[in-house]
Amino acid sequence: MTAERPKRAPVDTQLFARYRPLGAVPDELIDSAGVMRPAWAGLIAHLFGQSVAQLAEAFARGDQHLADSGVFFRKSGDTAGVGRDWPFSPVPIILPQSDWTAIETGLIQRADLLERLMADLYGPNTLIAGGHLPASLIAESPEWLRPLVGVVPASGHFLHFMAFEIRRGPDGRWWVLSDRTDAPSGAGFALENRVAATRVFPKLYGSMPVHRLAGFFRAFRGALESLRRNPSARLGILTPGPMTDTYYEQAYIARFLGITLLEGEDLSVEDGQLWVRTVEGLAPVDVLWRRMDGIWADPMELREDSHLGTPGLVSAVRQGSVTLVNALGAGVLEAQALMAFLPKIAPVLTGHDLIIPNVATWWCGQEAELAHVRAHVARMMIGPAMATRMPIEAKGRHAIAGEMRGGGGTADVWVVSGAPVETNTLLEPPSAGFIPAEAGPLPARAAENLFWLGRYLERTEGLFRLISAYHSRSDVAASAPLLTTIRKHLLSYDVKAEQAFPAGLSASLASAVYSASQIRDRSSTDGWAALKDMEKSMARIATTTKPGNDAAQVMSVMLRKISEFSGLVNENMYRATGWQFLTIGRSLERAAMMSDLLARVAGPDCPAGGLDLAIEVGDSVMIH
Repeated sequence: MTAERPKRAPVDTQLFARYRPLGAVPDELIDSAGVMRPAWAGLIAHLFGQSVAQLAEAFARGDQHLADSGVFFRKSGDTAGVGRDWPFSPVPIILPQSDWTAIETGLIQRADLLERLMADLYGPNTLIAGGHLPASLIAESPEWLRPLVGVVPASGHFLHFMAFEIRRGPDGRWWVLSDRTDAPSGAGFALENRVAATRVFPKLYGSMPVHRLAGFFRAFRGALESLRRNPSARLGILTPGPMTDTYYEQAYIARFLGITLLEGEDLSVEDGQLWVRTVEGLAPVDVLWRRMDGIWADPMELREDSHLGTPGLVSAVRQGSVTLVNALGAGVLEAQALMAFLPKIAPVLTGHDLIIPNVATWWCGQEAELAHVRAHVARMMIGPAMATRMPIEAKGRHAIAGEMRGGGGTADVWVVSGAPVETNTLLEPPSAGFIPAEAGPLPARAAENLFWLGRYLERTEGLFRLISAYHSRSDVAASAPLLTTIRKHLLSYDVKAEQAFPAGLSASLASAVYSASQIRDRSSTDGWAALKDMEKSMARIATTTKPGNDAAQVMSVMLRKISEFSGLVNENMYRATGWQFLTIGRSLERAAMMSDLLARVAGPDCPAGGLDLAIEVGDSVMIH
């Protein structure tokens, strides 16, 4: 019986009117015979059934979700700290289960090969001794961390979390362009892409057998927990800080998985044990998911000019008191030159040839073909592939298609199964029993930022009220004693009352936003959006506000906006230690500002109207 030939795409419709394949470049939608690949049928049929206006509305939902969530990406090397909006392409890439299975099998093999390669490079060095690798390739690499030679990780494995950059070659086969082994990124962005794509196509996603991502994240979190030696020890994600290009993703994934986001200064090493500084004292850290390049991790034994790492971290690793995911020194595996040797190394270490070849085998004479592929085929980041300790047979790996470094966009990747898929969540099955969640000790740095966030928010609100009070009374002579007193009082906060929208006021809110940006993993999406909305509103109206009644009304609007944030904090934040530090900051600032104001306006020799001013600024009119 002859199999039914897939129907051709209706190329005479408006959607395909301008669709043109890029010559010999592989096309994910149309095969070499000009026939639409079957896996795309559901998505294409859905698109055909929508009007242009309906599609525009659907695409806008995805963009709105990302905007509301505050998703951003910072270009590497951007010292100004200006992130750009996440470049999301709403139409996902569709891969059939058969393609994905082949990719998965090849990448699992590659992950196992790289694990064995790293174990050899930092162990017996049989590959170099046997002439399979040139010694200079490893010894001259800046990512080769000599202090880690001979150190076996506490878990017994070097690589736990990996990502790969792959593309289709001119022949339609997949090729590996690069291996990400040191501090791979992309998991959080892939999750956000998935959420955004489901906002664009909610019914379609629910009706198609697309593999979910939650199963991977649940398995990965469980694998991290299984690496702990001490059940009471903390899991941590080590970040270089808010200036790194993928900080949003690190904060997002920390919040999603319930893992503490830590910077190098949060940690210390004493007696070979890694500790996190908390408001309750030192707390042990057994497992650290490293998102910082290994070379910066320890200024004592690695880069001495590093201000990001933790002194003594290498010694803690050497003594086996902490497991790093991935092990320090894994960056040496990312060298492009190393890829040229992998095809010959693979049979030596694994007994098999590479299932998915890498582009390094095209070097030495075929640069033109490689450049052609790089120029025309979108990148696809596949990861994480979990090696050895973590269950490599686990489902739920994720993919993200796009080209970020070149300024392009990204898209979700839907792996479509031929059968119904399991709907996974991060929740444990009912049979697992109820285990109450514990907030855990609050890192001292987070507590400090919450404290100053509270102070700057309260200071900004107080300045709104003072400036409003000044301009609402500005119909009298500027030399009036009360106005003179208010001007002097505002100057103590570096705010010039004569300006309709003082620069010092913007600086106060900017300090609050900065403090919040240091603890994005502890900021709710709505709270962060409210802060950024205030900042944008201030920037927009600062140049148009006029002195007098206009300025007073603008301050009233801004007061309502800051009250929105206060309400969100009051309703949504757990009454744990973090909330207490935020509240302490606000209370201290309010007490300091009111004491200072009363000292100026409530004494026997103070100007007339001073008590009324204090009651108004203290928001106590109703009480009195």
